[in-house]
Amino acid sequence: MKYGFTLLLLCFVPLSHLCSQAAEGELNKKIIAGYLHAIKTFDHEATRSYNHPAKPFAEEKMKGYREFEKNTSTKWRFRIVRSNKDSVFVYERESNLFYDALGVGERIQLYCYILKEGLIYQTVCINMRHRKGEYRTAYTRFFAWMQKSGAQKDTSLIKNDDLVFDGRSAINMKPWLREWRKMNAK
Repeated sequence: MKYGFTLLLLCFVPLSHLCSQAAEGELNKKIIAGYLHAIKTFDHEATRSYNHPAKPFAEEKMKGYREFEKNTSTKWRFRIVRSNKDSVFVYERESNLFYDALGVGERIQLYCYILKEGLIYQTVCINMRHRKGEYRTAYTRFFAWMQKSGAQKDTSLIKNDDLVFDGRSAINMKPWLREWRKMNAK
């Protein structure tokens, strides 16, 4: 009976380890679900609260992105595809007036969120694409047109030779986006 008991213990230890990892994976899933809800509701403070103190967080830039998304009617859809002890993989879909005007449509992305001490320690973009076209090319064309169209004088739209992405720029950009869309309608 001595060997049977030892065999039982050997089988039990890995199983309990697996149960522990599964529980951590479920907890990580809940953490990331909360973070994704904060993104979906444009809650900058909440998104910041999910980030680990050691993770760089560009405060004003991220706040600007949430405001831009809100003011361009961004819609988010998320699906958590896998979670484990230290990471969660999420399939994300993002659509808004900006992407529509550029003609690229919905952005589809796969992210891996790496957690440490119950917070997001690192975010890794595994894949990103747009449903109807290549974003970088469309963005470059739109930005070049904006520079030639008089928008370059509006510092709420263009700063340091690039578009500004914040709440004010989203509002001021809408007429330009409508014009661009009309000019490029197929």
